Amino acid sequence: MTQREINDTVKWFLLLLAVLFLWSLSTRETPTERRYRRGLDHLNKEQYDHSIAEFSEVIQSDPCDAGAYYNRGLAYTGAGACQKAIADWDRALAVDPEFTLAFGARGNMYCELGAYDLAIQDFTRYIEKKPWDCDGYRNRALAHHAKGHHDEAIFDYTLAIKVAPGYAEAYHDRACSYLETGDLDRAIFDFTRMIGLRPSDARAYGARGWTYGEQGRFDLATADYAKVIEIDPCNPRGYHGRGAAYHHQGQYAEAIADYAKAIGLGEEDANLYLDRARCYCAVRDYDRAWADIHTAESLELAVPQGLLEVLRKASGREN
Repeated sequence: MTQREINDTVKWFLLLLAVLFLWSLSTRETPTERRYRRGLDHLNKEQYDHSIAEFSEVIQSDPCDAGAYYNRGLAYTGAGACQKAIADWDRALAVDPEFTLAFGARGNMYCELGAYDLAIQDFTRYIEKKPWDCDGYRNRALAHHAKGHHDEAIFDYTLAIKVAPGYAEAYHDRACSYLETGDLDRAIFDFTRMIGLRPSDARAYGARGWTYGEQGRFDLATADYAKVIEIDPCNPRGYHGRGAAYHHQGQYAEAIADYAKAIGLGEEDANLYLDRARCYCAVRDYDRAWADIHTAESLELAVPQGLLEVLRKASGREN
């Protein structure tokens, strides 16, 4: 036998040993473990009915398996059975009061159902057990924000950032809460921090651009919306926002071009047509101004009387 034949024989022998080893492991898997594995596999593949069936079998064989209740609850969530999901997480916590993940999952479901007080209670329990987990603070903050308790939300977002200084979403969400309290400078600061962490995220540029516009800093707003367009050229809101910034700066031709682009990309905001009508009026293109007025009316938006009076006087037409 040549050396090559010996080497090939050794390789095949080692491969056979590996196959036998894997087979031995598979034969050691209990029926419950197989159902668990299949249940998780179905869950990952979004085959929720199959996942529910597998975990139901696990629960039937062991009614005290908290993990099976938890995972079946996730499958029920995917299947849209919200109350059944909550019931399973209730059972998981009844079996094991320290099953922290169930508090988080149930809290998120309560948020989706608008039961924010119950969500806050669950997220508080989650935080008590996992004070190092930034998501717990952010989730509780989102529930406070939904209730209109913006100071409490800001406090929790700040805790999330303290735990995870690179938590971009927490900066974004805290900025939104600052906007609700009228603190535009802090909102801009947080949007800027998010941009530093995620320079390719168009949301932060758009939100900061809007905030600059609220402050009358339209040159900065224009630059931010231009960045939105650079990152996402098919984003109609980027063109709409930049058009509004140009409009406020008296750059009517540029505003008209951006409004047209936003409309072409599917932005069906009736106010957009009114804004473009104002720009057309400013450049004395009255036919197009009237056309946009009629479009806004067809979208059931009440046209301001002042705009109609200005346009009628300038164009010499009633409509």
